[in-house]
Amino acid sequence: ESRKMVYFELGTSTLCTFDELLDSASFGVHARGSGSLIRENCSSSWFIASYHLSFPIPNDIAKGITQKIQSFDQLNQVKKADEAAAELLAELEREEVEKGQKNSTKGKKVKGKR
Repeated sequence: ESRKMVYFELGTSTLCTFDELLDSASFGVHARGSGSLIRENCSSSWFIASYHLSFPIPNDIAKGITQKIQSFDQLNQVKKADEAAAELLAELEREEVEKGQKNSTKGKKVKGKR
């Protein structure tokens, strides 16, 4: 259900901003969507310039929800740091293996070369 749509003519384009209320079956709550669409006047197609989906949080439970979000973010930062460290160690190991392979061919006669 769109609550508000505003159109602007911008030279050869039309911009539409909108605000809508949604029933989210997957989340079981009402959601709010807002965004902007743009259309070149020579086209019948609209393109999404931006879209935002939000869920209203009652003030009485907002602090508990934001604390859960902070905990989630901190956990993900630790996971990302662990993943980055593992990638760095794997890269260093690959470099050592390549370096070892290069060193093992030094001083050996290679067929066809003097």
